[in-house]
Amino acid sequence: MSIAVAVKHFSPFVIQSKHRACVLTDSQPCVQALRKLCRGEFSASPRVTSFLTTVGRYQVSIQHLAGTANLPSDFASRNAPDCNEPNCQICSFVHESESSVVRGISTQEVLDNTKRLPFPSRPAWFSVQNECPDLRCVCAHLKQGTRPSKKLTNIRDVKRYLNITSISKDGLLVVQRPQPLSHPIELIVVPRSVLDGLLTAIHIKLDQASKNQLQMVIQRHFFALDMSAAITRVSDSCYTCASLKKFPTSLTSQTSEDPPEVVGVSFAADIIIRNR
Repeated sequence: MSIAVAVKHFSPFVIQSKHRACVLTDSQPCVQALRKLCRGEFSASPRVTSFLTTVGRYQVSIQHLAGTANLPSDFASRNAPDCNEPNCQICSFVHESESSVVRGISTQEVLDNTKRLPFPSRPAWFSVQNECPDLRCVCAHLKQGTRPSKKLTNIRDVKRYLNITSISKDGLLVVQRPQPLSHPIELIVVPRSVLDGLLTAIHIKLDQASKNQLQMVIQRHFFALDMSAAITRVSDSCYTCASLKKFPTSLTSQTSEDPPEVVGVSFAADIIIRNR
């Protein structure tokens, strides 16, 4: 990320220069990844692909520089001094770079309303809902006060939406969730086409939250059909969550007890066969 952000930041100088820019890095895997790209190989990792795309776009060469050969930069990267200057260009550059990527926040911070959940823009969701044919049909029926014909059997989602949704003042399709001693909350209706992408982004944003935590956070701001099934699907497809899962106790005890018996039986059978 640091190489890609630095190249993009200095792209005007890179483009206007008559010489080919060279990036010195202490990351040997980044240098090897660029060499593999020059040989015609590619990576399926989205992070590596984004890094290689930026480097290939500006035709930048990358060379390895050991940290011991660049002591001032290596020391400054590990011991950054405090800066209180509001107009510091370095601090502004770091802040813009951090805000341009997905950064993790805790689930408790969202539940305590100390930090906002990402993707809260209502105009953006209004355009997303207009791209969904089912939600456009629901909005048309709600505005006209009609209901679809009973002969239509392929619009099950439309009928489910009509039973629980309403149109807000800004034209957004929402679901009213009542609260005790307070005004009801408007939950934004999320189409099925973008549900998995939204859940995956929030799942990463919350630092690989569990299924229960993800459901608690999502249900405070959004609504979608078959939300629980989608949360389960997204959590099960996460490689980080899969790597942290524990083996069942019965499976581990069975694997620890069975091999000696199997080895003994096979060893005895081998002796009988040889004697024969």
